[in-house]
Amino acid sequence: MAEKTAEETAEETAKETPEAKPEPKRSRWAVISGWCLTLALYIVQACILMILVGEHHDQGAFVACIVLYLLVALPLFYFFASNWKLLYAKEDKDVWSVWAIWGTYIVAYVVTVAMIFCKAVEKMKEDDHLNINALKATLSITPVLLILLLQLAICPSYRRSVLSLSIFAALNIFDGIEMLEIVLMKNEGHLELNTATEKSIVAFACMCFLLSPLGLIRNKFEADGVVKERERTSMILGPIEIVGTNLPFLILRAVVWDVYKYEASAFIAKNVISLVVAFVEFAILKNYIQWGGTQEKKNKANSEP
Repeated sequence: MAEKTAEETAEETAKETPEAKPEPKRSRWAVISGWCLTLALYIVQACILMILVGEHHDQGAFVACIVLYLLVALPLFYFFASNWKLLYAKEDKDVWSVWAIWGTYIVAYVVTVAMIFCKAVEKMKEDDHLNINALKATLSITPVLLILLLQLAICPSYRRSVLSLSIFAALNIFDGIEMLEIVLMKNEGHLELNTATEKSIVAFACMCFLLSPLGLIRNKFEADGVVKERERTSMILGPIEIVGTNLPFLILRAVVWDVYKYEASAFIAKNVISLVVAFVEFAILKNYIQWGGTQEKKNKANSEP
């Protein structure tokens, strides 16, 4: 065979060498507008919740809430300092700063919610400027903040996976907020609850909120827009989410429905479906059953030389 010329060799090398993919582009004005909206919603929510705490708690509780909400600025500042050019996290190690932002925020949110439902809610009246309806609307800002944060702060290559992830996480947060609405209905006089049931609802709702960042870190962001589940992390966090969220919510809703005649069939169905899916996923991860996906990948990896 004739020897290859230098030009032919260069052409073959160029074909074999993958071209570097350009960075995903986003309209910077739209991104900046999105961040402004996110920060505005955050400030509005934080101010309303802190006002409620200040009106019904001592100065120490009010100052503690201010400090907790200000602490969110630390991971947020680090994120912008590290990703100012792109304004999004490109790699998995950078995405951890996004989880840090959400985790810091959710701690402040949970502490404030616990303070409000511990003491403030029972003193709130319908003719108050910040009444129960205002509190409901304010609490419901949190799922919106989660969706905006993940869409803005994570690389557009993962857009579809992130959208699915954020919707499921937001649905769980809405589930917790709907549980708190049962307590609010009791304080409005539409429902009777005993003290044990009321405290259980508030406790497990707060646990649901706290578990939201843990559910997010189960995902690993790889190259080419691929998002995979961290198997070991999921084996640990899966049962925690079952015991900490959907199972207690299902039991509490069943009790409230049976004893207090509160209609909650839609969210009961959601809890049942979530429990079934969680049990199946855990069984697949533990190899109790085979359902393609993880096990097939393991077998393929073991068969490769």
